[in-house]
Amino acid sequence: MNKGFTRFAIVLAAALAGAVIGARPLAALNTGGAAVIDRVVGIFSMWTGQEPNKALFDQAARYIDYSEMAERSLGSQWSQLSEVDRREFVYVFRRLVEERYYRRWHKIFARGRMKFIEEAPTRGGLFVKTRLALGKDDDELVWQLSKRSGQYKVVSIAVDEKDLLTRISLRLQKHLRKDGFDNLLAWMKDEADLDDEDDGVSRMKSTASR
Repeated sequence: MNKGFTRFAIVLAAALAGAVIGARPLAALNTGGAAVIDRVVGIFSMWTGQEPNKALFDQAARYIDYSEMAERSLGSQWSQLSEVDRREFVYVFRRLVEERYYRRWHKIFARGRMKFIEEAPTRGGLFVKTRLALGKDDDELVWQLSKRSGQYKVVSIAVDEKDLLTRISLRLQKHLRKDGFDNLLAWMKDEADLDDEDDGVSRMKSTASR
Protein backbone atom coordinates (compact mmCIF):
# COMPACT_ATOMS: atom_id res chain seq x y z
CA MET A 1 0.00 0.00 0.00
CA ASN A 2 1.56 3.29 -1.08
CA LYS A 3 1.76 6.39 1.09
CA GLY A 4 -0.79 8.32 -0.99
CA PHE A 5 -3.43 5.65 -0.50
CA THR A 6 -2.64 5.46 3.21
CA ARG A 7 -3.20 9.22 3.65
CA PHE A 8 -6.45 8.98 1.72
CA ALA A 9 -7.66 6.07 3.85
CA ILE A 10 -6.86 7.86 7.11
CA VAL A 11 -8.73 11.00 6.06
CA LEU A 12 -11.81 9.00 5.11
CA ALA A 13 -11.78 6.34 7.85
CA ALA A 14 -14.24 8.08 10.16
CA ALA A 15 -16.74 8.73 7.39
CA LEU A 16 -16.66 5.57 5.30
CA ALA A 17 -19.96 3.77 4.94
CA GLY A 18 -18.98 1.07 2.43
CA ALA A 19 -16.16 -0.61 0.53
CA VAL A 20 -13.65 1.33 -1.54
CA ILE A 21 -13.98 0.60 -5.24
CA GLY A 22 -10.83 -0.70 -6.93
CA ALA A 23 -8.80 1.53 -9.21
CA ARG A 24 -10.15 1.79 -12.75
CA PRO A 25 -10.01 4.51 -15.43
CA LEU A 26 -12.55 7.26 -14.76
CA ALA A 27 -14.44 6.69 -17.99
CA ALA A 28 -14.75 2.96 -17.27
CA LEU A 29 -16.54 3.44 -13.96
CA ASN A 30 -20.27 3.82 -14.46
CA THR A 31 -21.24 5.39 -11.14
CA GLY A 32 -22.94 8.63 -10.23
CA GLY A 33 -19.85 10.17 -8.66
CA ALA A 34 -17.47 9.38 -11.50
CA ALA A 35 -20.03 10.52 -14.07
CA VAL A 36 -20.41 13.89 -12.33
CA ILE A 37 -16.66 14.45 -12.29
CA ASP A 38 -16.40 13.44 -15.93
CA ARG A 39 -19.06 16.01 -16.84
CA VAL A 40 -17.48 18.78 -14.76
CA VAL A 41 -14.08 18.19 -16.33
CA GLY A 42 -15.68 18.10 -19.78
CA ILE A 43 -17.53 21.37 -19.24
CA PHE A 44 -14.41 23.27 -18.22
CA SER A 45 -12.43 21.66 -21.04
CA MET A 46 -14.99 22.86 -23.63
CA TRP A 47 -14.94 26.48 -22.45
CA THR A 48 -12.55 28.85 -24.19
CA GLY A 49 -11.44 30.31 -20.86
CA GLN A 50 -11.96 33.83 -22.18
CA GLU A 51 -15.26 35.66 -21.77
CA PRO A 52 -17.75 34.35 -19.19
CA ASN A 53 -20.20 31.92 -20.79
CA LYS A 54 -23.54 32.04 -18.97
CA ALA A 55 -24.93 28.93 -20.64
CA LEU A 56 -21.82 26.94 -19.79
CA PHE A 57 -21.69 28.32 -16.24
CA ASP A 58 -25.34 27.34 -15.74
CA GLN A 59 -24.49 23.87 -17.02
CA ALA A 60 -21.60 23.59 -14.56
CA ALA A 61 -23.93 24.67 -11.74
CA ARG A 62 -26.02 21.55 -12.39
CA TYR A 63 -23.10 19.53 -11.02
CA ILE A 64 -21.79 21.92 -8.34
CA ASP A 65 -23.92 22.41 -5.23
CA TYR A 66 -23.45 26.11 -4.54
CA SER A 67 -26.24 26.17 -1.96
CA GLU A 68 -24.54 23.57 0.21
CA MET A 69 -21.09 25.10 -0.34
CA ALA A 70 -22.36 28.53 0.70
CA GLU A 71 -24.07 27.15 3.79
CA ARG A 72 -21.03 25.15 4.88
CA SER A 73 -18.71 28.08 4.27
CA LEU A 74 -20.50 30.15 6.94
CA GLY A 75 -20.84 27.38 9.52
CA SER A 76 -23.18 28.19 12.41
CA GLN A 77 -23.70 31.74 11.13
CA TRP A 78 -25.88 30.37 8.33
CA SER A 79 -28.77 29.62 10.70
CA GLN A 80 -28.87 33.27 11.73
CA LEU A 81 -29.47 34.57 8.20
CA SER A 82 -32.88 35.39 6.80
CA GLU A 83 -34.08 33.56 3.70
CA VAL A 84 -33.43 36.69 1.63
CA ASP A 85 -29.87 36.98 2.93
CA ARG A 86 -29.28 33.29 2.25
CA ARG A 87 -30.37 33.59 -1.37
CA GLU A 88 -28.20 36.64 -1.90
CA PHE A 89 -25.21 34.98 -0.27
CA VAL A 90 -25.54 31.86 -2.45
CA TYR A 91 -25.74 34.07 -5.56
CA VAL A 92 -22.65 36.09 -4.61
CA PHE A 93 -20.78 32.96 -3.50
CA ARG A 94 -21.38 31.33 -6.87
CA ARG A 95 -20.30 34.46 -8.72
CA LEU A 96 -17.12 34.65 -6.64
CA VAL A 97 -16.19 31.06 -7.45
CA GLU A 98 -17.00 31.56 -11.14
CA GLU A 99 -14.87 34.67 -11.42
CA ARG A 100 -11.96 33.56 -9.25
CA TYR A 101 -11.65 29.85 -10.06
CA TYR A 102 -13.24 28.95 -13.39
CA ARG A 103 -10.33 30.16 -15.55
CA ARG A 104 -7.94 28.19 -13.36
CA TRP A 105 -10.03 25.06 -13.68
CA HIS A 106 -10.32 25.52 -17.45
CA LYS A 107 -6.55 25.72 -17.81
CA ILE A 108 -5.78 22.59 -15.82
CA PHE A 109 -8.67 20.43 -17.01
CA ALA A 110 -8.35 21.38 -20.69
CA ARG A 111 -4.63 20.63 -20.72
CA GLY A 112 -4.42 17.80 -18.20
CA ARG A 113 -5.26 14.09 -18.18
CA MET A 114 -7.61 12.85 -15.47
CA LYS A 115 -7.25 9.33 -14.06
CA PHE A 116 -9.74 7.78 -11.66
CA ILE A 117 -8.20 5.99 -8.66
CA GLU A 118 -10.96 5.09 -6.20
CA GLU A 119 -14.08 6.30 -4.47
CA ALA A 120 -15.42 5.90 -0.95
CA PRO A 121 -19.01 6.51 0.18
CA THR A 122 -19.66 8.80 3.14
CA ARG A 123 -22.80 9.79 5.00
CA GLY A 124 -24.71 11.60 2.29
CA GLY A 125 -22.05 11.61 -0.38
CA LEU A 126 -18.78 10.36 -1.82
CA PHE A 127 -15.09 11.05 -1.80
CA VAL A 128 -13.56 10.36 -5.21
CA LYS A 129 -9.80 10.18 -5.58
CA THR A 130 -8.28 11.05 -8.96
CA ARG A 131 -4.91 12.03 -10.36
CA LEU A 132 -4.39 14.82 -12.86
CA ALA A 133 -1.28 14.87 -15.02
CA LEU A 134 -0.36 18.27 -16.46
CA GLY A 135 3.06 18.65 -18.03
CA LYS A 136 5.60 17.41 -15.52
CA ASP A 137 3.11 17.64 -12.65
CA ASP A 138 1.06 14.68 -11.48
CA ASP A 139 -1.17 15.72 -8.59
CA GLU A 140 -3.74 13.97 -6.44
CA LEU A 141 -7.23 15.48 -6.50
CA VAL A 142 -9.85 14.33 -4.01
CA TRP A 143 -13.36 15.39 -4.96
CA GLN A 144 -16.05 15.67 -2.31
CA LEU A 145 -19.56 15.05 -3.61
CA SER A 146 -22.85 15.46 -1.76
CA LYS A 147 -26.25 13.97 -2.56
CA ARG A 148 -28.28 16.35 -0.40
CA SER A 149 -29.95 17.83 -3.47
CA GLY A 150 -31.06 14.38 -4.63
CA GLN A 151 -28.17 13.78 -7.01
CA TYR A 152 -24.41 13.78 -6.61
CA LYS A 153 -22.88 17.25 -6.90
CA VAL A 154 -19.40 18.58 -6.23
CA VAL A 155 -18.98 20.54 -3.00
CA SER A 156 -15.18 20.69 -2.79
CA ILE A 157 -11.87 19.66 -4.34
CA ALA A 158 -8.69 18.97 -2.38
CA VAL A 159 -5.33 19.19 -4.15
CA ASP A 160 -2.53 17.53 -2.22
CA GLU A 161 -4.71 17.74 0.92
CA LYS A 162 -5.45 21.47 0.45
CA ASP A 163 -9.23 21.69 0.44
CA LEU A 164 -11.00 24.37 -1.61
CA LEU A 165 -14.10 24.78 0.57
CA THR A 166 -12.11 24.83 3.81
CA ARG A 167 -9.83 27.57 2.50
CA ILE A 168 -12.74 29.66 1.22
CA SER A 169 -14.60 29.18 4.50
CA LEU A 170 -11.65 30.37 6.58
CA ARG A 171 -11.42 33.57 4.53
CA LEU A 172 -15.13 34.30 4.63
CA GLN A 173 -15.56 33.64 8.33
CA LYS A 174 -12.56 35.84 9.13
CA HIS A 175 -14.18 38.76 7.29
CA LEU A 176 -17.58 37.95 8.78
CA ARG A 177 -16.27 38.11 12.36
CA LYS A 178 -14.40 41.33 11.68
CA ASP A 179 -16.82 43.27 9.48
CA GLY A 180 -20.29 41.71 9.69
CA PHE A 181 -22.47 40.15 7.02
CA ASP A 182 -23.20 43.20 4.84
CA ASN A 183 -19.53 44.14 4.60
CA LEU A 184 -18.65 40.51 3.88
CA LEU A 185 -20.99 40.55 0.88
CA ALA A 186 -19.45 43.79 -0.35
CA TRP A 187 -15.95 42.31 -0.01
CA MET A 188 -16.97 39.16 -1.91
CA LYS A 189 -18.38 41.25 -4.76
CA ASP A 190 -15.14 43.22 -4.94
CA GLU A 191 -13.11 40.00 -4.95
CA ALA A 192 -15.20 38.62 -7.79
CA ASP A 193 -14.42 41.70 -9.87
CA LEU A 194 -10.63 41.48 -9.50
CA ASP A 195 -8.52 40.47 -12.50
CA ASP A 196 -7.53 36.85 -11.95
CA GLU A 197 -5.16 36.47 -14.90
CA ASP A 198 -1.96 37.41 -13.08
CA ASP A 199 -2.30 35.40 -9.90
CA GLY A 200 -0.19 32.45 -11.01
CA VAL A 201 -1.66 29.47 -12.79
CA SER A 202 1.49 27.64 -13.75
CA ARG A 203 1.26 24.85 -11.18
CA MET A 204 -1.79 22.70 -10.58
CA LYS A 205 -1.49 22.58 -6.81
CA SER A 206 -1.48 26.39 -6.62
CA THR A 207 -4.52 26.87 -8.83
CA ALA A 208 -7.27 24.32 -8.33
CA SER A 209 -7.94 24.91 -4.64
CA ARG A 210 -6.12 28.10 -3.66
